[in-house]
Amino acid sequence: MTLLATRGLGLKVIISERIDPAYHDCGRTWSLLRNATYPWADAIVVQSNKARQWIEEIVKKRDYVCNT
Repeated sequence: MTLLATRGLGLKVIISERIDPAYHDCGRTWSLLRNATYPWADAIVVQSNKARQWIEEIVKKRDYVCNT
């Protein structure tokens, strides 16, 4: 939602993915939105290497912070 709300404002946006998608299905709509908007983020914070690997499949050009 933050990425949609700030689109076009010229702001740097850092988002944090707080779940591991391998274990938590957020549903089709949210998955589609996440896949479409995460590439807009300037940085993404994840909590595990497994979540980082998942994010790398969606966003192929970013650096990641992993809280392991």
